[in-house]
Amino acid sequence: MRNYVKKISYPIVMLSLLVMSYVTPLLPVITAHADTEGNTKIILFQNEKGTAQVTSLPDPTTGKITWTIEVEKNQQSAANQLAFSLSEGEQTVLPESIQSNGTPFTYDPQRQQLMEETTSSSFSQMTLTFQTKALKTLTIKSAFLQTEEENGQVKEDIINTTDVAVVLPDNQSTEATSAEAVLADSQEQTEASEKQPATKSSESQPQAESTTASTAIESPLDTQASAPAASKLSSGGSFKNDVPEVDNVLLGEAQYFHIFANHATLNTHTNGNLAVGELNGNVNFGTSIQDGSLATEINYIQKVNTIANSSFVSGTDSRKNKVVFGPSVTVDLADQNQQPAVFVNGQRMDHLKTSEVFQDQSASEPYIDFKKVFSMLQATSERLGAYPQTPGVTKDFTDNNQRVINTARAENDTQEVVLTLTDEQGNPLDDGVYELQNKKTHKEVDEEVTNDDGQVIETDLPEGDYSFVETEAPDGYLIDKKPISFSADTIDEEDQKVVVTLSKTELEKDTPITIKGLTKGTSPVLINVDTEGASTVNIKSQIKLEYTDGTTRNSHETEDFDDAVILWNFINQPENQKLSINSPFQGTILAVGDTVDVHQNVDGSIIADTVLVNAETHRWDLQANETVVPIIKLAAMNHLLSLDTTTVSGTKKWDDYDNKFNTRPTSITVQLLQNGEVFQTKTVTPNKEGEWHYEFTDLPTTDESGQTYDYAIQETPVEGYTTKVNGYDLVNTYRNTETTEVSGTKTWNDNDNQFNTRPESITVKLMQNGEKYAEKIVKADKKGNWTYRFDKLPKYDAEGKEYTYTIQEEKVPEYTTEIKGYDLVNTYRNTEKTAVSGTKTWNDYDNKFNTRPESITVDLMQNGKEIDKQTVKADNQGNWTYRFDNLPKYDAEGKEYTYTIQEEKVSGYTTKVNGYDLVNTYRNTETTDVAGTKTWKDYDNKFNTRPKSITVKLMRNDKEVDKQVVKADNQGNWTYRFDNLPKYDAEGKEYTYTIQEEKVSGYTTKVNGYDLVNTYRNTETTDVAGTKTWKDYDNKFNTRPKSITVKLMRNDKEIDKQVVKADNQGNWTYRFDNLPKYDAEGQAYTYSIQEVAVKGYKSDVHGYDLINTYVEPKTPRTPETPNDPSVPKVPTPSDKSDKPKKIARNAEQKLDDKKNQTESSQTDKEKLLPKTNEESSYELSVLGGILLTMIAFLFYKQKHI
Repeated sequence: MRNYVKKISYPIVMLSLLVMSYVTPLLPVITAHADTEGNTKIILFQNEKGTAQVTSLPDPTTGKITWTIEVEKNQQSAANQLAFSLSEGEQTVLPESIQSNGTPFTYDPQRQQLMEETTSSSFSQMTLTFQTKALKTLTIKSAFLQTEEENGQVKEDIINTTDVAVVLPDNQSTEATSAEAVLADSQEQTEASEKQPATKSSESQPQAESTTASTAIESPLDTQASAPAASKLSSGGSFKNDVPEVDNVLLGEAQYFHIFANHATLNTHTNGNLAVGELNGNVNFGTSIQDGSLATEINYIQKVNTIANSSFVSGTDSRKNKVVFGPSVTVDLADQNQQPAVFVNGQRMDHLKTSEVFQDQSASEPYIDFKKVFSMLQATSERLGAYPQTPGVTKDFTDNNQRVINTARAENDTQEVVLTLTDEQGNPLDDGVYELQNKKTHKEVDEEVTNDDGQVIETDLPEGDYSFVETEAPDGYLIDKKPISFSADTIDEEDQKVVVTLSKTELEKDTPITIKGLTKGTSPVLINVDTEGASTVNIKSQIKLEYTDGTTRNSHETEDFDDAVILWNFINQPENQKLSINSPFQGTILAVGDTVDVHQNVDGSIIADTVLVNAETHRWDLQANETVVPIIKLAAMNHLLSLDTTTVSGTKKWDDYDNKFNTRPTSITVQLLQNGEVFQTKTVTPNKEGEWHYEFTDLPTTDESGQTYDYAIQETPVEGYTTKVNGYDLVNTYRNTETTEVSGTKTWNDNDNQFNTRPESITVKLMQNGEKYAEKIVKADKKGNWTYRFDKLPKYDAEGKEYTYTIQEEKVPEYTTEIKGYDLVNTYRNTEKTAVSGTKTWNDYDNKFNTRPESITVDLMQNGKEIDKQTVKADNQGNWTYRFDNLPKYDAEGKEYTYTIQEEKVSGYTTKVNGYDLVNTYRNTETTDVAGTKTWKDYDNKFNTRPKSITVKLMRNDKEVDKQVVKADNQGNWTYRFDNLPKYDAEGKEYTYTIQEEKVSGYTTKVNGYDLVNTYRNTETTDVAGTKTWKDYDNKFNTRPKSITVKLMRNDKEIDKQVVKADNQGNWTYRFDNLPKYDAEGQAYTYSIQEVAVKGYKSDVHGYDLINTYVEPKTPRTPETPNDPSVPKVPTPSDKSDKPKKIARNAEQKLDDKKNQTESSQTDKEKLLPKTNEESSYELSVLGGILLTMIAFLFYKQKHI
């Protein structure tokens, strides 16, 4: 491995780990000691995050110790900061002279930790070196740090705590390295070493020498050059722990490996993983990474004879490796420079990381039990080999050069059923006999005996519910009679089995076989090859595959096994059979017990006793769940027969007044029941002391099926006695059964039930010695007589004393009872009372109008006569209630009184009596009126649009309650009125009245309170349109603009404008549409147009048409030369002659000026300078005139200088 060398400055870390030493006292503490050279080395941690190990080197001259920590971080922990805390006992140790290769380390005095300065994934391997003072034991706590984003706090994950003891060689001694002071007892060291992960393991590894004080660790330089000293590697566990679904696949563990064999020799590159008992790996192996779909690669090798250093494929983010070696393999995890590396039997593995390597801890606990798996595979091969060829499968071998197998799936197959019988340790049991029964009818369907694998296999069962019942157990075992039930279902179409039977001679032909009709993702195609007992089978037929989706398959490396649906099952092999593959072959080979010699490419798993790879092979795992068809797996267990016996014994007790009546017999008979049936009988008599005792001995505890016997006892009945069984004890009770009876009559003294108070029944209680013994409900018979009778009453108690019987009657309301012997007399006096009560309800808008009185008076009337009255007020909760109590219900003659109530008049209220309740109602009868006027805004009906009448709707709380047709009166006024409208509703809430008007055509209505305003607007429209005519010599001078702007004027105010251009025919038109014809007062608008002035043109408006006439520009006049070009005199204030003089102009000039003024006026007072669109001759004329004027001026000025 590559060593990154970089000098480091100080990283950061220590206080948190010191604190955690108190928080996590249960972290493992591992102690190591020095060898004779003074070096110590120990692994600080080895787990999924990486590996770290430390070496110490004491310096006897200075007393200081140099420490070297080598770290290899896995990718998943590359972003975490690594930190080490150093301490001796409870004292922090300060490191000195810190150096590192790879990531820089520094010491953080605040945290008191050595920690990485950065966490770059580029430095997955690093070495840290530092010195400490002389000490006896250095405690190193390893941790990963991670800063939480939300709060910036550092989260610390302590990985391990390791105590490293320092011992100098015998010829060196310092106070700091005294062996007696630093070595822990051997027991503590043994426990620590068991917890420590391994870096080297071998069955032949020499044991470290033991002393009374310590165990020395061997120096790496004293062993083979490639590996340091170490303890055991971590256990790989078991394959089932890593792949729990292994029990649900057809070939078990073998289905997950390219080569599964007891022995394998690799002479050519093997593209796949291995599970082998013994390996001769002369070339490399491993599944090449193609598309990253294979997430995990597992290899298991129990014994290594040879192995190539380029074996295995390096793990990636998408591919994880796990490699497990047997305990006999020597595995080292560091090189000579103490850098992390993997060595197998001294051979460095280039593609493995130390964290990917594991080792069986003992031969008795292998990662995969080959013997057990091959036993299962043999049973599976035999079971599959019994399948006949599926109907519909065809083999066309007529053309020897184009042999074709057309696959077809079975129809209506049901699931297979496999029952496995084992003992309590899980070992299979043969010779167990099972009866297959219909679960509903319990009729026998089949009978099977478990085979050597402890299995009973049922195939082709009709769909339904079944049970297995064990009828005979293997010798020495108990029968399990509990039925094992299951349901057989029809298999889904895609899971129906496909079985092809083939003779070995067909594979020995040197021509290809094409297998057609394969479907990806379905149950596999099983090809049973009968090897006919041949010692050697030379396979020369090339295997070609065609799938139903139109694809074919050729030999290639892959991680996608979805199309791996071929299983070759070689059956009827003799011992030591050899299969030689001499043509390209595709599909998983199941050849249990065979030697498979590969001389041509093979794609698929190879499962055999021995595999010889002499041609390239490719991993292509079979995709099969439980079997070629779905399987129902059942389990049963038998227990060993038990020879134990038991004893049943008990006593006999007599409860018979101490035999007062001389009824006890001289003997009894006790029967022992075994599972409910009489098993033994004993006659029992009392002993000398009068005690009755029995005992049954040497009783078997279980039956032949292992079911525990249930023992019970019973006694032959003894006349006059009842027997009670308490466990195995008996209690016989004698009771004197002489009986007596009690009877009597019921007499009613209630005026022949005048008040109908007599109940339908009474309850008479029979008292035995003053305590209730029984009771009877008594009713009148058909003749109206009331009688009762208690029969068969025991005359004596348990002690033989006669009972005293009396009677009582349950209380009958309103009656008094007299008992005369056993007769009863009931007398009724009617003293029934009644009460009159009621409530007062006010229906007065919750007293909104303050009309409710403070009290009312309620009169109580008895048969129409007032007998009482009561003033009633509201209580604290505002409720009005009254009550008259203890009123006699009947008069002296037994007639019921009639009670009524009345209320004294309450002003403003009406009273209603509902039974005994009073309801007082107040209604507010106040009324209101709604009236309004109608106003017309319609130009005084200028357009005769006003109707003769309108309809006004009266709305109360937004609902129409009335309407009125309104017309103008004689004065032309429009008014309406709604009178006598209720002002309040039934709840006292004031009504809201509004009005609406039915739509009047052409008008809009506005409601102002109760007044209506109808507005009419004349919406008639008009248009303004016109043309533009140009008089400009047909635009001869190119003066016509590209567009003009026409302004629309309404009543002399501009309201719109339009940019007008010539159309495709050169016509200039404009149009203003949908112009309102009338104003708000009904007056017609006056529309006119104006044109924005066009330079060089004069515009005339004719109606809505425009005429633009081109005006030719005036030619500029040539300036005259002055007669006297003398220099003008500068005028002074006193020189009046110096005033400007008017220049005399001849008549022609005046005429020209006038003409120019006229033209200027006609052209809208435009400037004389032409625009860029006027003719160039005009521009030149103006420029020439200016130039001549300037020349004349210069000439004049020069002459007067």
